[in-house]
Amino acid sequence: MKGDTAGARSDFLVISSSLDASEGARARAKAAMDLIDSGTAKSLPAAVKAAAALPRPQGPAGLLPPGAPPAQAQPQAPGPQ
Repeated sequence: MKGDTAGARSDFLVISSSLDASEGARARAKAAMDLIDSGTAKSLPAAVKAAAALPRPQGPAGLLPPGAPPAQAQPQAPGPQ
């Protein structure tokens, strides 16, 4: 459920202490609990929305990383006449 940080923290606690979970999953669960405990988790939706509005980064000579979907054409300002 949206905004249920207590429930999410409880789920992450189960994952972080599970012997069946991989080391990576336990580490990610611990990191998520740290975000919830610090209060940072509440600001993440706004940060993700702001990041999604940014133009896509491009590598050297306009190359995208392997597997990345094609970037949308960005309108260019008119040059000097």
